[in-house]
Amino acid sequence: MKKLTLFLVLLTALFGLKLAAKAQTCLPPTGVAVTTPNGNTAVVNFNPVAGAASYTVRYWWAMDSTAAGAQTMTVTAPPATISGLQYPAYRVTVTSNCTATTGATSSPVTFQFPWSTCGTPDSVRAQTTGATTARVYFRLVSGATHYYAQCMVAGTNTVVATGNSTSHLIYLTGLQPGTAYVVRVYAVCAGGMSPLSAGAGFSTSGGTTPTVCDSVRNLRVSSITSTSALVSFTGAAGAGSYTVQYGTAGTTVSNTVTTVSTSLTLTGLQAGQTYWVRVRTNCIVATAGPVGTTFQTSGPAAPCGAVTNVLVTATSDSTATVSFTPGQNNTSFHITYHLANDSTRWVNTNASPVTIAGLIPGNTYYIQVTSLCGTGTGTVYTGGSNLTFGFRGTTALATRAALGAGSITAYPNPAHRAVSLTLPAVPGASKAQVTLLNAVGQQVRSSSVTLGSSTTRAELDLTGVAPGLYTVRVLAGGQAASQRLVVE
Repeated sequence: MKKLTLFLVLLTALFGLKLAAKAQTCLPPTGVAVTTPNGNTAVVNFNPVAGAASYTVRYWWAMDSTAAGAQTMTVTAPPATISGLQYPAYRVTVTSNCTATTGATSSPVTFQFPWSTCGTPDSVRAQTTGATTARVYFRLVSGATHYYAQCMVAGTNTVVATGNSTSHLIYLTGLQPGTAYVVRVYAVCAGGMSPLSAGAGFSTSGGTTPTVCDSVRNLRVSSITSTSALVSFTGAAGAGSYTVQYGTAGTTVSNTVTTVSTSLTLTGLQAGQTYWVRVRTNCIVATAGPVGTTFQTSGPAAPCGAVTNVLVTATSDSTATVSFTPGQNNTSFHITYHLANDSTRWVNTNASPVTIAGLIPGNTYYIQVTSLCGTGTGTVYTGGSNLTFGFRGTTALATRAALGAGSITAYPNPAHRAVSLTLPAVPGASKAQVTLLNAVGQQVRSSSVTLGSSTTRAELDLTGVAPGLYTVRVLAGGQAASQRLVVE
C-alpha cells in the first residue's frame, strides 16, 4: 500500500511538471508587419504573446546576408518604432521574451521604403583627403532635397561611416588609414528615397601600398539555372576586394556587388535571358580590369512587351501627362523626355498616366516610354519608339493677347508675305521675342524686337512659310501672349 501511494505521488508530481513546462512555452510573435510613414522610419507591428514580458526587435540591411550589422531594440508591447534608417530595404525579426524560458523568434520579414520619383545619383566618385577622411562627388537629380552617403570597408556589407548634404559633395570622417572602401549615394525626395547608386571605390592613405594590381583570370560562369548562376575566377595579386557587375545583354544598367571572395552566386535572374558580367580588382591605390564574359540562363524567356497607345496631353503651361497601354509582363516604366541637343530628364512610374514637368511652351520634346519587366538583377528593358510632342501649354499659347498694359495685334489676318505686329509697352522690358509656331508647336520664325516706351510696331517676314494656321507668340518681361494667324 505504501509503495502504491509513493508511486501515485511521484506520478502526480511528474504530471504537474509537464503541465508547468507546457504552460511556460514561449511562442514566437505572429502577424509581423511593417509600415513606413516616411523615408527613414519604420513601424513594426505584431501580435502579442501570452506570458511575454518584452520583445526584442532585430533589424539589418537586406543585403547583409550574415546580419553582421544587425541592431536591436526592446519594447514591452507592439508597435516598435525604428527611426534613423538609411537603407532602401531591411529585414526584421521579433523575439518574445518570457520570464521563465528562452524567447522564441519570428520568421524574418523584409520591408522596403517607397522609391521616390527622383532618379538615382550617378557619376559617383570618391577621393581620399587624408588617412581618415574622404570626399564624395556625384551628379544631382531633379526633385531631391537631401543626399546620403554610405561607406563600407571593401568586401563587407557593414556601414562604417555616413555623411549627408544638400549639394553634390559629401564629406566622410572617422575612416581607418590604409584601408580600401566602397561608397554609395542615394537621394531623398518627397515621399521616399531613391535606390542606392553604384559603388565607388577609394582607399585612405597610410599603411602598406601594394606594388602590383592585377586583373582576375579564368573568369567563368557555371551552375546556371533559370534564375541563378555561379561566377568564379582566379584571384589577382594586390587585390583587397573585387567588384562584380552584371546585367542583361544590350543594357548598361547593372547590379554591383563588392566581395573579397573569388566566387559569387547571382540570384533573381530572368529565365532565357543573356547576361553580361565583369569583374574589377580593387587594390589600395588602383583598380585593374575589368574582365568580362556573357552567359544565358536556362528556360524560355518571358516576353517583355513594349507599351502602345502613347498619348501626351498638356495639363498646364509647364506640365503634361503621358498615358499609355502597358505591354505584356510590364512591372514598371521609365519615361525620358528632352529637347533636341539637350540633356535628358526622366520619370519612373508603376502605372499610366504619369506627369512630366518643367516644360517650356513653344518647344518640341522627344519622349520615350521604356517598359521594365521583372525586378532586381532580373530586370528586362524593352525600349519604345521615340515620339515628338510640340508643347503648347494650356494658356500661354491660347488666343490670350494681353501683354503689359495692352494687347498684341496682327494684321492683315489672313496674311501673305508678311504680317505687321503692334506690341504694347511692357514695364521693365526693353526686348520682346516674337516666335511663329506651326499647328504642332514647331518654331518656324523667330526674331527679337526692341520695345519702346509706348506702342511698338514690327513686321514678321512670312516668305517661304507654307499656308496654314499658325500662332504668333510674344515673350517680354516674363509675360507671354499670343495671336492666331492664318497664312494664305
